[in-house]
Amino acid sequence: MLPIEILENGVVRLTPLQSGDWNKLLKYSRNKNLWTGFPWDLWEDSLFEKWMEDRVMMSQEGKWYPFLVNYKKINEPIGLSCYLNVDEPNLVLEIGGTWYGAPFHGTEVNPNCKLLLMTYAFERLGYERVEYKTDVLNTRSRRAIEKLGAKLDGIMRSNRIVQNGRRRDTVYYSILKDEWPDVKQGLKERIANYS
Repeated sequence: MLPIEILENGVVRLTPLQSGDWNKLLKYSRNKNLWTGFPWDLWEDSLFEKWMEDRVMMSQEGKWYPFLVNYKKINEPIGLSCYLNVDEPNLVLEIGGTWYGAPFHGTEVNPNCKLLLMTYAFERLGYERVEYKTDVLNTRSRRAIEKLGAKLDGIMRSNRIVQNGRRRDTVYYSILKDEWPDVKQGLKERIANYS
């Protein structure tokens, strides 16, 4: 199991997800358009609650490590980002399961979250590779991953079933430890432009 801490900077505070935290995000999760391109359709409260509580259970089993994203500017939680698919022997993990309320798309939130998560993964935990995956059709997510500085690894064709039974092609990206200093610098410069 990963040693998980609270991660924060001047913009966001990432805290390990606790049971019941889903209540704090309902005003954002009820937006049906938010879940387009996400593997699960979670706009209904009962589905959202189950998915979030499942993440809590999975964190207790060491399968997922979900963080509640608190945006300091408004002093409230606005989404989630996670470590998952942790491969400790090979020092590889994925950052995913990320979603933010629609008003926070394209803002300083995502680069700050990813800066914290990747800094912790590479510099504190000593991981060698951080992966990102998304639906080939999710152009917003693909742009966000590419803006982080992740490199395209390839497309896994028809590798999972998502909403409405559609078979998804998944785009794989990664950042390697030796690429991290340049990626980190780019993220810091990008974040400075929001000031």
